[in-house]
Amino acid sequence: MLPPFEAPRLKLRRAERHLDELRQEITAFLGRKPFRLVVERPPEWNHSWEVYAWTIRIGEAIPVGLSAIIGDTVHNLRTALDLLACDLVRLNGGNTKGVYFPFAADASGLSHQIRDKNLNRAAGDVVQLFRSFRPYRGGNRALRAIHDLDIQDKHQALIPVANVVDAPGGTLVWEGQPNKIPPWKSPITHDGQMLVMMPAVANWALGDEVPATFGLIFSEDEILANRVVIEALHELTELVAGIIEAFEVLCASRKNNYTPPASEPPKGHRSLIIGSTRQMPP
Repeated sequence: MLPPFEAPRLKLRRAERHLDELRQEITAFLGRKPFRLVVERPPEWNHSWEVYAWTIRIGEAIPVGLSAIIGDTVHNLRTALDLLACDLVRLNGGNTKGVYFPFAADASGLSHQIRDKNLNRAAGDVVQLFRSFRPYRGGNRALRAIHDLDIQDKHQALIPVANVVDAPGGTLVWEGQPNKIPPWKSPITHDGQMLVMMPAVANWALGDEVPATFGLIFSEDEILANRVVIEALHELTELVAGIIEAFEVLCASRKNNYTPPASEPPKGHRSLIIGSTRQMPP
């Protein structure tokens, strides 16, 4: 039997390794410059005055294998929470059969889920701390996203989509007059997508490549819609690390109950994220 909190940390470390692998794969993919933003003529333009379009050109599709790494990252985070729940029950002398980390549809259903997932076998202060994390829709949106993404990955591949992270804006010179345009972002849906249309300008020529930065985000039909993939998964990983640490600190405060192994990192190396307001679903 592993020491308390070691099993969830093993799964957390595995999630972090998957995240590192994902970061390397995405960096290598984007390093091959699979996307370009090019000045072209719009097709089937019938007006007498000339127009330019800043057009997306896709030279390489997003690797579908990224979805497996995303799913593995999420699944290990979800499993870490279940193992944490078992440790908390075990520390209270309870039976861990049928114990899971509870998630509820809303705040009113949380008490039922605590009983249904048998977390009520843990100590009262553990259950009280658990409630403070609000693992339900409309509560801790980031925490709930871990559960929802894990379920979604069992039915639908979590394939990211591309976006223009930063198009530079700048100045367009038309009929001798400078026109300022601000920097902007945009999802990418297909090859040939026209992001900006404008009259032919003096300081851009057909075939010019517009300097732009590209990235990968979660698609609009996924739980973390439009979030940058690496940024969002890193946030979820830090969240789980903070939850594990919070329960460990609580249990360690009982002098004759649990003392962390000497090999464990010092407390305070992680920050606990109770929730997030960055484009998380309700």
